[in-house]
Amino acid sequence: MQKVVEMGGSNKLLYEADESMSLLIKNANTDDAGIYSFHAVNDLGEGTSEINLTIKAPPKIKKITDVTCNISETFDAATTDYFL
Repeated sequence: MQKVVEMGGSNKLLYEADESMSLLIKNANTDDAGIYSFHAVNDLGEGTSEINLTIKAPPKIKKITDVTCNISETFDAATTDYFL
């Protein structure tokens, strides 16, 4: 799925020189992860580039409350909604 990055808010373009720009993503989160494609065009031609942005984040676990499980029953934490 490809989407256009909207400028404003946490996304800004920084003009470093007459021929150079950077994309700045403030307070990046896991929703920002993915492949970014860049395409530039001017009177002298065009160029493209692509990067993969990986966001590292700690795991999120809801506070777990005590659970009772009878002997010989199966307890499956994946179905108890403890993990986000």
